[in-house]
Amino acid sequence: TTTTTTTTRNDTPPRTSIQHTRTYPHLEMVAPAALPLTKLGGLLLKTLSKPLSKRIKHDFSRFPVTQSALVSVGQATHKLTSRLTIWSAGYKVTSIKPLPDEDALKKGAEILGESVVFMVSGGIVVWEYNRSKEKERVKEEERRRKLAEASDALERRLGVLDGRLKVIEDALRRQQQREDEERKMREKMVVMEGNLEGEVAAVTEMENRSWWRWLRS
Repeated sequence: TTTTTTTTRNDTPPRTSIQHTRTYPHLEMVAPAALPLTKLGGLLLKTLSKPLSKRIKHDFSRFPVTQSALVSVGQATHKLTSRLTIWSAGYKVTSIKPLPDEDALKKGAEILGESVVFMVSGGIVVWEYNRSKEKERVKEEERRRKLAEASDALERRLGVLDGRLKVIEDALRRQQQREDEERKMREKMVVMEGNLEGEVAAVTEMENRSWWRWLRS
């Protein structure tokens, strides 16, 4: 049995796909802004303080001791607000009728809940204020540190320039001294040349006179 294997040769080169990527240089990736976690946390605490105040009002309204305390708070708040209302209307306060215990209990519970919300909100405000002051303090310290570093760098640069200036002044002083010495030497040479010329003239005149005398003799 003869098995014949036929192979097909594909001389066609493989087709390559070219992908063109278009770039937009004017578009830049912008990093997402950081989430204000502190503000979100403060908002969360404020939101949770409301059901917490309701829970506290409910728990305080169950026990006799806390009920009497809430009734006292409600009666005191009722008296205070009634007095302020009457005084603001221009009347004189004679007597204020107390609230029923049930109404005073509700009013005291509302004051307690509002106090809880107020304390939580006030604590968050104070904490944010202290945090902002701490940031300002850190920024001020960083600014002072940079100013001190810049001042030190400037002083070092001024010291280097002062040293270079002294070197230049010394070089100029030595150059001036050399020029003064050369000028003095030139002046001496001029004087010496003048004296030498005078002596030469005197010797020449003496020689001429002696020669003339010899001729006459």
